[in-house]
Parts: sequence; structure tokens; C-alpha cells
Amino acid sequence: MKTIRRHIALYGVAIVAICALSACGFQLRGNYDLPPALSAVQLESSQPYGDVMRHLRRYLAGAGVRLGDSDGARVQVGAVRNSRRVVSVDSLGRPREYSLASEVVLSVPETPSGYALAATTLRVERDYFFDPEGVLSAGEQERQLREDMAKDLALRIMYRLQSSR
Repeated sequence: MKTIRRHIALYGVAIVAICALSACGFQLRGNYDLPPALSAVQLESSQPYGDVMRHLRRYLAGAGVRLGDSDGARVQVGAVRNSRRVVSVDSLGRPREYSLASEVVLSVPETPSGYALAATTLRVERDYFFDPEGVLSAGEQERQLREDMAKDLALRIMYRLQSSR
């Protein structure tokens, strides 16, 4: 009998927690509420097969957007500009820490329904420590960071499209 009460209490707490989360507007990451004008889009980019565009196509398709529709809104994504700079050096003047940055310009010309998004620059940055003894692993670390930054830029594009109602 005690275990039944314990299970009922546990389920009751779970239901209250779910209701509280939904009441505050919480959404799982990856759920996008895009404006109706973006139900069909035509993606335009000077780097159509880059990492950012690959992730963006996946996120848009996951949100139920029809891609490649010539009658849809034109989402223009500029070329991704990557940079790397030295943040700190060791006592011998060798780089010890780098800062990576990626940025892209996003715009949506006005659609027949009146939706538009002025050119907006989105930027992400990451820092990492360079180990001179592990040169091969440092290259892999930078490659992985660049991949994560491409995902982050695609997510930021989705959030920007969602918030510009």
C-alpha cells in the first residue's frame, strides 16, 4: 500500500512539473514556431553546400518548411566568414590560446504577405587552448569547434527567423 501511495505522489509531482513548464512557455530546443510566410522557402547562398546551409536545411525541414519552393520566401544567407586570432602566448612567444569566430549575414526580402527581414549579421565565437605537444589533436579540436559553430549559426538563423514576426 505504501508503494502505491509513493507512486501516486511521484506521478502527481511529475504532472505538476509538466504543467508548470508548459505554463511558463518552455519549449524543447528544436521546436520552432516560424511565421506562416515561411511555410515554404527558397534558400539562396553563395555557399549552398557549406556546413551552415546543411544544418539550416535540416532544421527547416524538421520545422515542416517546404524547401526549394520557387513561390516561397527567399531566405538569403551570405558567405560564412571564419577567422582565427591568437589570444595568448607562452613565455617563448608561441600561441597558447586561440579565438575562433564565424559570422554570416541573413536577410529575407519582402514577401507578398509583407514579411521581411533586414540584413542581419549573426556571429559566434569560441576559444580553445593549443597544446604544442598534441598538434594533431589540436587540429581535430579546431575542426570540431568549427562544426559546432556551424550548427550554432544555423540555430541562430532559425531563432532570428522565428523572432521576426
